[in-house]
Amino acid sequence: MVDEQEKKIILLVASLASFLVPYTGSSITVALPAMAAQFSADSVTLGWITSASLYQPPSLSSRLVGLPISMAEKRSFYSGS
Repeated sequence: MVDEQEKKIILLVASLASFLVPYTGSSITVALPAMAAQFSADSVTLGWITSASLYQPPSLSSRLVGLPISMAEKRSFYSGS
């Protein structure tokens, strides 16, 4: 059974993961003009940067959400319940 502390941790991690997706997308979009000026990048390179930033959040959020689940499974395995 999941106690109150674990519920709060799971809620916090899920909320953090769902916040990171739009935050990361917004920060990349805002930073693109500065990156283009700093690195003399063309539009194709900036497109690659944007595409790469789209693939990163799902992998990060699945790891963040999976961590408490794996911790709970390990504790359940060791306790025998």
